[in-house]
Amino acid sequence: MLYNIDPSGVLDVRDPATGLILGKLPLGNPALGGVSAAGSAIYVAVGTGPLPQPAPQSDNPGSIVAFGDTSRSAGSPNSGPAVSRARLRVVVRPRRVHVRRRAVLRFRATRAGRPVRGVKVRVGRKRGRTKHNGRVTIRLRFHRAGTRFAHAGARGMRGTRVRIEVIR
Repeated sequence: MLYNIDPSGVLDVRDPATGLILGKLPLGNPALGGVSAAGSAIYVAVGTGPLPQPAPQSDNPGSIVAFGDTSRSAGSPNSGPAVSRARLRVVVRPRRVHVRRRAVLRFRATRAGRPVRGVKVRVGRKRGRTKHNGRVTIRLRFHRAGTRFAHAGARGMRGTRVRIEVIR
């Protein structure tokens, strides 16, 4: 969606491809500020703000109006950083390995698209911990064909697992 405001105090919601107005949301006051999106919320600055010089300055009668789910926004006082709400994602390469051959499994852990340091990765009895770049390598051999799982997790994050196919 594309959002813009007009001085009369209306937030226009537009289709970014066509520019057509999909909806209008009244703000209650003239809007001379900007529009910002954070998380699942839209924030709009409304009000006149301080008068320009040399007019007498008074308290700023402006305010911020929020639309949407502000509890998951980065600016919410109870939400913490926006990254903390994202899930841990772990990928492994290669995903298919051969029985009785040495396998070099390369794991990468990310959260909200950023590498995560200190994630513990376990495949059977072999363990490793991701470095600053979110990567760890584990070398091992599988003795039977089938599906195996690598388990990954870190303090303060919900654990996850990754499937590894062992083929003949």
